[in-house]
Amino acid sequence: MLFDTQQELERKAKERENKNNMPKELYVKMGKTLKDSRINHTPSLTQKDLANKLGVSESTIGAIEQGRRHITADLRAKISAIFKKDIFEDNILEILEESIDTLIKTENEYNFIMYYIYIKFFKNKFSPIELETFKKKYISLKEKLKVNKNASKRINRLIEQIKNIFVVYTDYEKLYNMLQNLDKTTIVTNYKIPLFDSTYINREDIYYSELCGSHTINRNLYNDQNEYVAILLNNMSNWLNYKTPKYKSLNIITVRLCDYCYDYEDIIISINGKWYIKNIHKENNLIILTNPCNEKNEKLEYTNADIQKLNIKIIGTIVDIYFNHTFIEEKDKYITPIKL
Repeated sequence: MLFDTQQELERKAKERENKNNMPKELYVKMGKTLKDSRINHTPSLTQKDLANKLGVSESTIGAIEQGRRHITADLRAKISAIFKKDIFEDNILEILEESIDTLIKTENEYNFIMYYIYIKFFKNKFSPIELETFKKKYISLKEKLKVNKNASKRINRLIEQIKNIFVVYTDYEKLYNMLQNLDKTTIVTNYKIPLFDSTYINREDIYYSELCGSHTINRNLYNDQNEYVAILLNNMSNWLNYKTPKYKSLNIITVRLCDYCYDYEDIIISINGKWYIKNIHKENNLIILTNPCNEKNEKLEYTNADIQKLNIKIIGTIVDIYFNHTFIEEKDKYITPIKL
């Protein structure tokens, strides 16, 4: 058929929506699982062998195994038929558990999410009285959590992931058992914050960026009532021309999300929608932005009128830098939108 039917267009739109709201880490896990299953199959299958069985190109299999391509529901069903089981079930369970572990910070947030899941997906597990109690507690917690804008963003992001996971994962009994085995105490005291890849930062709302893992911070920061995220900086070879660069490729920076800062702090700033890392201070009623690792120390000077005209906004303050060796193998494929 030359043109897609309306039903086909809606199906493709739904797949794109699901893909965009799933963490990138899920595709990496699913790709590795497919590769391992292919190699360990009896007899062992090459990418070409598997592609022929599935009726797709060899490059498609390669892209999936590298975590660069979404596995459609149809393709997943065909893969399950070849391996006699759904090989991706554990990947999806792991991602759901990790997302809850990473995006939940307080007991109220945890309870809110669990009530949401019970009411939305597991009504048959509870009596009408229990469900009514859940609904009342859910509504009460929803009002409390509205006060913290960033917490609301984290929760909404997690809900989007949960919705999409329940679309692609059909074994509700296994999901329910996994949720029952979660340790609430560990989740709300694990000092983990979301880790985002600078390549895929959503500049409108960082919590809708692709989650690539979690980062552990000091308990004093975790409990100081501020909101923190971590960002993995990628492909920053253009920053390495300086003798002592402050920020290097593969650094993980911890960022306090806020719209204020103090003199001589390093901040992430948005200028006309583009993000930059700058050092900031005030001088003679001017706001001075400099490059933290530029030896020439070139200055950008702005008045209050300039700030309004250029739509300059502070995204957050950088409070820590950490080098993570586990990302070295992936460094060649990243390009960062965050520049000095």
